[in-house]
Amino acid sequence: MSFVKPPKLFLSYTRRDESDGGYLLHEFRNHLRGLEDDGVIQVWWDKEITAGTQWNDEIQRRLEESQIFLPLTSASFHSVPYVRDEELPRAWTRYDAGKCLITPVMWRQWKPPESSRLGSVHFLNDVRKAVFSAKDTERDDLLMAMAENLAKAIQGGQIPSARGVSKPAVPVPLDLPYLCDWTDPIDKLELLKPGSSPRPAVLVLLGNVEDCAEEFLHRVHRRDLPRKLGLPVNAPVHDIKRQDWPTAADSLLEEVRPSEALPLDKRLPDGLSVWRTMTLGWESGKEAILRDLLEDFRQSWWTLPATRGLVQVISVIKRKRDEGLASRIEAILRQVHEVPSAVITMPEIKADFALSWALHEEVSRRCRPGSYPSLATDIRKLYQARRYRPMPMELLARELRTLMEQYREKGTAA
Repeated sequence: MSFVKPPKLFLSYTRRDESDGGYLLHEFRNHLRGLEDDGVIQVWWDKEITAGTQWNDEIQRRLEESQIFLPLTSASFHSVPYVRDEELPRAWTRYDAGKCLITPVMWRQWKPPESSRLGSVHFLNDVRKAVFSAKDTERDDLLMAMAENLAKAIQGGQIPSARGVSKPAVPVPLDLPYLCDWTDPIDKLELLKPGSSPRPAVLVLLGNVEDCAEEFLHRVHRRDLPRKLGLPVNAPVHDIKRQDWPTAADSLLEEVRPSEALPLDKRLPDGLSVWRTMTLGWESGKEAILRDLLEDFRQSWWTLPATRGLVQVISVIKRKRDEGLASRIEAILRQVHEVPSAVITMPEIKADFALSWALHEEVSRRCRPGSYPSLATDIRKLYQARRYRPMPMELLARELRTLMEQYREKGTAA
């Protein structure tokens, strides 16, 4: 092996997946301990955090020094805010910089959304058969095989060396906050302002896998959304709560739907609450769920006090733009006028905003000093060929990937 020391592995998981009392998780950890005994890896997980330690600082430090990020993925894992907002972005940043290998495990059966990047890397096990789905008599063999696959990846030189990497850190454009012109979408949030009998609002975001619906939501939910909803200036804003796309509207609402035993003002906190669910594609079954959701929200038991706001965000991811989809969904929303609603299609990228992105400090931060100085020039050429017409994100992203690959091959731009 080419390591000065065994590579450090960060084991990421969610306690929501310990429904068996953590037995399987600890068994897998024992298999990894066997690799530790052989000097193949050094494993860290959050169960090693001791009392009195600043847990967030410790996790961030361990992430930053890890050379292997091993997430035990599931729908529950994907929905944990700390995983989505802290652990995974930090791991992908190190992966893009050539400092870390990401080796996920299909822990519980689920389908990673196409908007995530998990489909671009190899899992340690067969994604068609999750660990939890295996029979009791098969689990030991499966856990052992995953440990062996990890050892082979390390011994095969797939893990960045502890000595560091020499190749440049290639920025991945789709992972960076995109400097889109959000003026029109933010203006459209006015449609979510409640009427005389306030109800939860429904916001539908339309885009493809390259669009920045997630970034748009993060930008507006703390500043623009409370203001557009007419909430008090100092009203608290809560983190976005992610939910799985439901099989029925009831499963989406059951956690906070008011009841005689616990009315809405006891279930919903003061300030703005944002729920977000995402779905790939759109068909009649999902339209039916949307209709049921609207019908529920129109009921009097959802009347909100002036100090509370709730927005249900539905992100619809399409492989290609569907010009008529916004109109079809708007027609459904208009049928329930008691519920404020809006449909926002992710905007195309204007030339000046694409150039601003190329010159943005976040791009330069992720590049090796002196690399890619002609990126802005190359983007200008792209728009010049299109007579400076705005580019759909899908097209621009494809062009940017091509540029990045060219730079990767050159090492640095001439």
